Amino acid sequence: MPTTCNYYVTLRCNQRCTFCNIPHTNDGSPSREPTMDQVRSNLQDLKRLGVFVIDVTGGEPLLYRHLVEMLTLAKKMRFMTTVTTNGMLYPKFAEQLVGKVDALLFSIDSTDADEHDRIRAMKSFHLSLEALATARKLRQPLYISHVVTNESFAHVDEMIRFAKDQGAILYLNPCFSFFGNEGLDPEKAKGLYKYFGKPGVIVDRAQLALISSGGNKKDDPVCRAVTSTVVISPENKLLLPCYHFKDDAIPIENKLFDLYSFSPVVRQAKEMEGRHSFCEGCTVYCYMRSSLLWKYPVESVLLAGHYVRERVRQRIRSIVAPATPAPPPPRAASTRRQLPLVGPGE
Repeated sequence: MPTTCNYYVTLRCNQRCTFCNIPHTNDGSPSREPTMDQVRSNLQDLKRLGVFVIDVTGGEPLLYRHLVEMLTLAKKMRFMTTVTTNGMLYPKFAEQLVGKVDALLFSIDSTDADEHDRIRAMKSFHLSLEALATARKLRQPLYISHVVTNESFAHVDEMIRFAKDQGAILYLNPCFSFFGNEGLDPEKAKGLYKYFGKPGVIVDRAQLALISSGGNKKDDPVCRAVTSTVVISPENKLLLPCYHFKDDAIPIENKLFDLYSFSPVVRQAKEMEGRHSFCEGCTVYCYMRSSLLWKYPVESVLLAGHYVRERVRQRIRSIVAPATPAPPPPRAASTRRQLPLVGPGE
């Protein structure tokens, strides 16, 4: 039974991160994004399938014009919702998102403004600080998602201090290898073990174990991408076995439940999950996170316990003593905006 839906609502993005392939390989048109009728039908079928986490992703999700309406419906249907954003558009839509996102993650690459902006290919660090400040004001539970690369590994402690000052829980996400970029070195992955259980920090020991062991082995696969995760594209297609290595893209046409439950193509994809040639060495966490329980049950249970504890701690802190870090630096004009700054409803 699948537990998670990775719902790609847009392939548009207003940044050009060096470790992400989406802005570099997709033209991203609003006309290729899901209608609310499609979203409504898919959420109903996902509920029937037993999915309880809707991870709204992209691209930059806040560029999707129906995002607020989609999240409102998902919460009404009692899904847990997660959204990862670069934060550029968040202040504009922050009040509309209150109560609609269980885990809102702001993606930040460095505590150094110039380094962050270099990785993002545009001046945006000041916008990240503005987004965090807005979220604190609204008492939105704060999460920072930090991709740990071989270059940024040495600065993890600085990022932990930064997240603490911002009143945020920090997710340490080891960079995975894809489209030619370099994944986190296995020895450096081992170096992240010491942060597990640290207050205010989330790091998955099962994920680190997978990276340290060389990733998925197609002869003895860890991956359960198809079994655990339903992947929907902006064009309203069911992607198999996953977004990053899709072999099939099946038009859903309001039949998601039947497709996932009875289609011979899906059945074959389940039989082959983790066993394709491209699966060898894979560490793509978007799909491994729901698969790791099979191989690393103890580490996965410990992670769940630590996550719940950190959420409770953060909730108490936000009520009793909201964080009040120093104000952001002076606003600087961006010189690298390659897409218009539009968002939901525009």
